[in-house]
Amino acid sequence: MSPVSPQLSGLCDTAERSAAAGAILAAAAALDSALALDGLAAIDHARLAACGAAIASRLEAAPLDEATRTLLLIAAKTARVHSGLAADWPAMRRAEYCLASAHLAAGDARAARRHALLCLELSEAGAASEAECRDVRALLARVRAAA
Repeated sequence: MSPVSPQLSGLCDTAERSAAAGAILAAAAALDSALALDGLAAIDHARLAACGAAIASRLEAAPLDEATRTLLLIAAKTARVHSGLAADWPAMRRAEYCLASAHLAAGDARAARRHALLCLELSEAGAASEAECRDVRALLARVRAAA
């Protein structure tokens, strides 16, 4: 398998570092540039999925102004879309969890429920451990409590 594109890797690293530093606009710009690259290989999609998940998980607990909320949801959606394009089913399940958590943090219980149910379906149909299924059920309980 070929290595991740150096340009993509640099943009993802910048996006992740910027998000960690609270530089939301810089993180959004770097992620947007990464998403605009053409000719991505499966390993590049996997890197984009990991980048999106890392940014989203970092931002979930942050205070959510409009820019942070937008980046949180774009990052979580990036994780979901690109894990599917990489055909990485465990990552897709984790991305559905990430997307459900992001929507919950952003105050959208309806979307959170939809993605949590998809995550549970993927977990129960796949090789997810009982602990992973329990985590998804706990997320569903938090979603129900927020609704």
